[in-house]
Amino acid sequence: MSTCLVLVVAVLLGYRIWLGRSRALDGDYEPTHYVQTADGARLALYRRANPGRDAILMVHGLGANHFNFDFPHAGSPAALYHDAGYDVWTLDLRGHGHSSHGGGGWYNWGFDDFVSRDLPTVLDFLARETNGAAIHWLGHSMGGMLLYALPPEYAAKIKSAVALGSPISFYPSSRLERWAHRNGALLMKLRIFPIQMFLRWLNPLLPWGPAKAIASQMCPENVDWQTISRAAYHSTSNVSMKLMMDFARWVATDLWDSASGQVDYRARLAAVQAPLLIVAGSEDRLCPAKDIRRAFELAGSVDKDFLVAGPEPGFQCDYGHIDLVFGRHAGQETIERAIAWTDRFVASG
Repeated sequence: MSTCLVLVVAVLLGYRIWLGRSRALDGDYEPTHYVQTADGARLALYRRANPGRDAILMVHGLGANHFNFDFPHAGSPAALYHDAGYDVWTLDLRGHGHSSHGGGGWYNWGFDDFVSRDLPTVLDFLARETNGAAIHWLGHSMGGMLLYALPPEYAAKIKSAVALGSPISFYPSSRLERWAHRNGALLMKLRIFPIQMFLRWLNPLLPWGPAKAIASQMCPENVDWQTISRAAYHSTSNVSMKLMMDFARWVATDLWDSASGQVDYRARLAAVQAPLLIVAGSEDRLCPAKDIRRAFELAGSVDKDFLVAGPEPGFQCDYGHIDLVFGRHAGQETIERAIAWTDRFVASG
C-alpha cells in the first residue's frame, strides 16, 4: 500500500472517529423490548413507561428509525407525550435501527412486510404487555401511511390517531421515476439505498447542501441546524431497494397498492374508524397538502380533522416535512396540538 493511500485511509478514519464522537448522545437509548414476527424479524421497541395509562405507538417514516420521535431535543414527541401521562412506545421497523431484516434476508423487505407482519405483531404485543390498555397512534410520513393501510381488524384496535405529513398520492411521474419503475429488476440487485451512509459521512455539510434539496424536506428558517445535523446522524436508516421500488411504482402508476396488486391500500382507509387528526406542512414540497388531504377525505372516521401547519391557523411560521417533528417550534405547536387531540380520547383515568 502506497504512502499516499495510507494517508488517505488515515484521514478518513480520523474524520469518521471525530464525527462519531462529536455527534454522540448522552444517555441510554438501547431497546427496552424485542418482539419477533412470524417470519423471524426481531423488532426493537423502546418504552417510556407510564404503566396503567393509555399507550401510544409512534411509527417512523421512510429511511428513519425510533429517533424520528425520541431524539433528545426540546420538541421530542416521545418525551412530551410521556410528560403528558402516556405510556409511550416507539419502534424500529424491520431493517431499521436495532431491528433485524427477517426471513426475507438482508434488505429484502417492502411496505407490505410492515403492514402485514411488523405492525400486527407489535399491536398484539402491546395489547398483552399493557394489559389491554387503549392504544393510540402517532405516525410521521410513511408512519401515518402505515396506519391508513392496516388490516381492518388491526385498524379497529386504534383508539385515536395523528398522522403528520402522510400522503396517499404522490408526485406526478417524472422521467427518473418512470425509468426506475421500468428497471426495477436491475435496481433490486443493489438491495440497499444507503441514506444513512450519505447523511453520516456528509453530516457537517448538510447546512450547505443544495437549496432545492433542502427546501424539498424542510423550511430552512424553521430549523436549528445543530439539531437537524445531529438528528440526521442518528435518526436515519438505510432503506431496502424493494421499498424504494414500492414508492417508484406508486408514483409511476398513481396507484397505492400491494406489490401483488391484490390489496388497494387507499380502499383500506374506509376501515379507519378511529378519531383521526391529519397534519400537513403548509410548505411541504415532498408531500404537499393536497396529496395528504385525500387521506382525510377517504378515511372512515366520523371524528376527524385536517390541519395545515402554517401561519394562517396560528403557527409561528410555515412548516415543511421534516420540521413537522424537528422544527424550532414543533414541540409547542405541532406536537402540543397532537397531544391535545389524543387527550380527547383517553380511556384511562
